[in-house]
Amino acid sequence: MINTVLTNVLAAITTMLMILSLIQAFGYRSRANTVYALSLVLLECAFLFYNIPSGLLPSPVPWLIVCMLSAAYFLQTVALRLMLGRTDCWPARFTVYAALCIIAVFFFWVFNLPHYWRSLSASAMISLAAAESLNALYTERTNFRGTLLIPVIVAYLLFLLAHAVRIVLVLVTANTYQEFMGANAVTTGVFILTILFSVLSWGLFSILKTSILMEERDSQRAMLERLALTDKLTGIRNRNALDQILQSEMYAQERYRKNLSAILADIDFFKNVNDTWGHDTGDVVLKETAKRLAASIREADHLFRWGGEEFLIVLPETGLAGAVETAEKVRLAVSAIPIVPVGTVTVSFGAASRDDGETEESWFRRLDRALYLAKQNGRNRVEAAAPAAASGHCLAPEIILGWKNEWDCGNATIDGEHRALVQAGNRLLNRLLDTGSPQALLAEVDSLLEQIAVHFSDEEAILRDAGYPGCDAHCMVHKGLMAAGGLFRDSICQGTGNAESWFHLLVDKIVHEHMLKEDTKFFPYLKK
Repeated sequence: MINTVLTNVLAAITTMLMILSLIQAFGYRSRANTVYALSLVLLECAFLFYNIPSGLLPSPVPWLIVCMLSAAYFLQTVALRLMLGRTDCWPARFTVYAALCIIAVFFFWVFNLPHYWRSLSASAMISLAAAESLNALYTERTNFRGTLLIPVIVAYLLFLLAHAVRIVLVLVTANTYQEFMGANAVTTGVFILTILFSVLSWGLFSILKTSILMEERDSQRAMLERLALTDKLTGIRNRNALDQILQSEMYAQERYRKNLSAILADIDFFKNVNDTWGHDTGDVVLKETAKRLAASIREADHLFRWGGEEFLIVLPETGLAGAVETAEKVRLAVSAIPIVPVGTVTVSFGAASRDDGETEESWFRRLDRALYLAKQNGRNRVEAAAPAAASGHCLAPEIILGWKNEWDCGNATIDGEHRALVQAGNRLLNRLLDTGSPQALLAEVDSLLEQIAVHFSDEEAILRDAGYPGCDAHCMVHKGLMAAGGLFRDSICQGTGNAESWFHLLVDKIVHEHMLKEDTKFFPYLKK
């Protein structure tokens, strides 16, 4: 009577757990939850058969129950292996187990062996499934959060021990063992343990699923944080990471009265690399440069990709002299070995030490100016920024791009306008480096762009009169430069324009690439 009651309780509990598992399987849409729900369906079917009097069951059904129980617990093992991320969720030995179980059950049924053989077969297969689950748990123990592994293993050990004891007791009492569902202490004890294990295993399975989801969430969060703080191309930190680290280093400098310096590095003529060899080669240069920079600094230093072809190095507990020394070391390391197919790549450096109480804006403004001085003075060199005044304004001398007489073409209008443009460009560059009214800055940009447009118009008229055959192509170059100037003006309006972008446009595009290369092509025609 008690076993019948326990069977009904077990069937009811299994029904509830089966419904919950099917809901989880639908919600998680995972194979592990689906297989686990299927195992409970098989258990439910087996327990329902238990409630049918044995005399009403066809002779194969009791043995079919053994197969259903064995399959259910092995499916739970498969679900556990799937949840733990095992690729071999159904290893070859499981097929061997299934084949042996089917052969044994068929043999016992054909020869009509006593009832206790069914109990022995069921407990043997369930014990084997529990042992396989324990093996999977131990093998994948690193997948568990905290001490969750301990109660899971204890639960499976108790279940395995219960069926092992059952096997021993059945063998000892084989001569007096009655029906498979008979009112005996062994079956009653196993039913009670099965009820407890069913509830406990489902709970542990759900906790394990939650634990794995939390691990995946934490892993994804860590990966997203790394992606958010890491430059995808070079693998070093980006400006998002700089914001966090810089505030910490500035706080430490002020609290412990230590030195703090920074180095701003810019790859020389990087645009020529992209134009000549393509952006893929440019990416190779960026990655190799970042690698050499990282290998040349201390472990305590922080390397960031500042943007484009610029890199920033923050040096804790380092004064200006140490920063200049580090920059020189890095400069030599970058240019020491050519980068295929570009050849020798050089970098210009600006170094600045942060003064006590200096704002981040003032510090980086001086750092920018030092880098521009390095570019102006020939590139592939290190320039140090002068210290800041108490007010935070920069004391460094103005950057001045000088004009050389050998750059004259011989036409008074063109040469005069070229010199005037360089002077205006210098004024705008130094205004960008200093704080000032945005309206005044924008007015100066508009004035300079208008001056450039007038010069281009005058130059084009002179070239047509001189019969320069490349006049139309030269006019197209002028249109490209005016478009670049318009983009720079837009960046000023948006608050993103800076001295670096104007320096690149003025020095690299207008002076070096246009005045000193494109313009020299028409010099012979003017002299004629």
